[in-house]
Amino acid sequence: MEETIKEWLNSKVSNISEKIKQGKEPDWYETNLLLYFLMENDVKRTINEGISKLEGRIDSVEKKVEAVDNKVDVVKNELEKKIEEVNKKVEAVDNKVDTTKQCLEKKIEAVDNKVDTIKQYLEKKIVEEDSSLENEINKVRSDMGILAEEILVDKTVEKLEKEGEKVINVERGVETSLGEVDALIFTENKKVYVLEVKLKVDFNDVDVVKKKAEEIKRNYPDFQVIPAITGGRIGRKIKNYAKGSDVTVL
Repeated sequence: MEETIKEWLNSKVSNISEKIKQGKEPDWYETNLLLYFLMENDVKRTINEGISKLEGRIDSVEKKVEAVDNKVDVVKNELEKKIEEVNKKVEAVDNKVDTTKQCLEKKIEAVDNKVDTIKQYLEKKIVEEDSSLENEINKVRSDMGILAEEILVDKTVEKLEKEGEKVINVERGVETSLGEVDALIFTENKKVYVLEVKLKVDFNDVDVVKKKAEEIKRNYPDFQVIPAITGGRIGRKIKNYAKGSDVTVL
């Protein structure tokens, strides 16, 4: 239908053109028809020109976009290369860190082992020194105990003699089933003092010397056996307890 209308319009315009060529004036209808035809052509031409310009612009934009894409690709490739280089460097650093870490761990382990060895050595030496020191201390204590015992036994003998007793014999280190008696002091009037010597006397010492005296009495039935105790420190309560237990404090 559109083609039919175009053919009709072209035919009419052709007839009007011939009429003008013959020097005839077109009527109002023909004039409007010519104007429409000319305007349509102008519009078409304008549109075509606009389309042509737009296509040119589009081509230009596409070229610019393509150029930008190419530039982006170049930049992208460069960035990818740089990223790859950075990744390689990071990997190298990681490997170096791992190597350093392993090296440090080995050194730390070696130091720990050395510290343990030194610690064990020192602990052994300390134990040995403590044992040696303890032996020395025990020896000193033993020597002091023996010395104190000698002094206190002699002082006890002197005290008894000042009180009128005549000491005829002193036996030291007499064994009993309850342990050693520090001294048996024999007097002329048939008394035997069963003497226990302590640097510090306690209640148990009083009980023990009393039991030792009972055992000694069986060996000396003709003697008056007297349990006695002396020491560097004897408190009032101990003295009262000894007195109540028939143990003489010298």
